[in-house]
Amino acid sequence: MIIQQSKLNFTEERNKRVIAEIESIFQSSWEKITSKSRKVKMIEARRLYCVVLRKIFELPLATIGKLVNTHHASVLHSVKKHDIYTEIYDGYDKNYERIKKALIDKTSLEYFLDELQHLERSRNKIQEQIDNLLLTKNFQ
Repeated sequence: MIIQQSKLNFTEERNKRVIAEIESIFQSSWEKITSKSRKVKMIEARRLYCVVLRKIFELPLATIGKLVNTHHASVLHSVKKHDIYTEIYDGYDKNYERIKKALIDKTSLEYFLDELQHLERSRNKIQEQIDNLLLTKNFQ
């Protein structure tokens, strides 16, 4: 799944990296994080995911809501809360900045590996299409 945005392409690889980082930060499984749990830790994890997808990838609220299993208005609320907490509490956005740096820093190994995996997947899909076309042409 690729959604072209002005800041950064949202790819499967990048989504997996964000999820892995959030699971690591909050020491919880993705299933628990995306559940309807009202535990503070799970709310913060979902909020961080929403903020990353909205601010770094500029995904639509409805798309983020589907990924997190929530309503788009809840996603908007999460982003607004993040902005408020960032202004009020020193160091609140350190986890966001950690993920942002790993995703956007074009000199980082993570960025390079994500791009490489994405290009490899694209190449495989194109080769598959070429093979199908050649197979179809040979039958005619």
